[in-house]
Amino acid sequence: MDRRTDPANPASFNHQYEKTNGIRLHFVDEGNLNGPLIFLVHGFPDIWYGWRFQISFLASLGFRIVVPDMRGYGETETRTVLPGDRHALEFFTWKSVSGDLAALIDFINDEPHRRKALKIKKGKGTAIFLGHDWYTKRTTDIHSVIKISFANHRGGVTVFRMAMHHPTRVSAVISLCVTYYPPFTSYMPLQKIVKHNPQFQYHLWFAADYGTVEFINANTETFIDTLFTPAPEPDEKLPRLTGSGLDSGDGKKPRSVLESGEVHQFYVDTFKRTGFQGGLNYYKTRFLNYMDELNMPAQYRHPVLFIAGSDDPALPVSMARSMPKFIPDLTMEALTAGHWVQVEQHDGVNKMIREWLDRKGMLPASVTNAKPKL
Repeated sequence: MDRRTDPANPASFNHQYEKTNGIRLHFVDEGNLNGPLIFLVHGFPDIWYGWRFQISFLASLGFRIVVPDMRGYGETETRTVLPGDRHALEFFTWKSVSGDLAALIDFINDEPHRRKALKIKKGKGTAIFLGHDWYTKRTTDIHSVIKISFANHRGGVTVFRMAMHHPTRVSAVISLCVTYYPPFTSYMPLQKIVKHNPQFQYHLWFAADYGTVEFINANTETFIDTLFTPAPEPDEKLPRLTGSGLDSGDGKKPRSVLESGEVHQFYVDTFKRTGFQGGLNYYKTRFLNYMDELNMPAQYRHPVLFIAGSDDPALPVSMARSMPKFIPDLTMEALTAGHWVQVEQHDGVNKMIREWLDRKGMLPASVTNAKPKL
């Protein structure tokens, strides 16, 4: 797959579609056909295109890069979930999403050329998982909420949970901005968490059965403009989410991490077509995820690289301070950026990833001593 991709042009990437794990998945597939696998996993409200600055770089290192639209996003299949339908919500749990990723590993490795060259048995192939998102903020008990102000258990969890549900399919995890938290020993309703942490009231809005998705779908561009902002400058009042909707900040059109009108329009067009219901359904799965993770170990056995945005208003660096307690093989880095560090500091992120993979002996042999242009 020797091809050139343009971060400014989503059509320049190699788009694939496959029915696997019972659903139709859309994913971008780039790089060395027989190279080690790296999966790039987006969060809310993002799509595969959030990795536009990492795909070609990682492919240039000799990896096979797989970048799916997650369930409920973009061109991947979704489900309609009626209020109170807990069974339908299982479609959006971390267990179900992890199943998609494991099945996609098997699909890639079952290609005739990979099967012949690598001789990987079904169910045995592994991948490195790189994730960025901010799905669900959580904690383990009310005393921790009060003591650490929610700092230790916040952030997107897809790649971390993939390694818990399918530990033998994951060789390493790289997480941008979002921290690891262990499985919970008791369940805490969202209302109780928000009572002690009112800054997360918008999670109640996201999880509501009525009104939220209709409002967001009717205001798609405004919602995207609100969330895709860089770190605020001094005295700048950016738009933000509240417990009842959107606060427009100072009323001005905010600065955006979507670097061009074309990139911005691609996001707007995508979400106008799909709506936000699929992504919002993830916010309703807290109890189901809790049940799926009962009795799972707290200690994390995979090597992890964590890269924080030092000026991330959603996920401050302090939230990562408990990670060493649970992850023995942990590397922690930070870059001057807001929440969308992979866009704001894409060269810095790429450099850190390459250097860490090199130190861990995970770079393909042909590029171990090379210095590709960032």
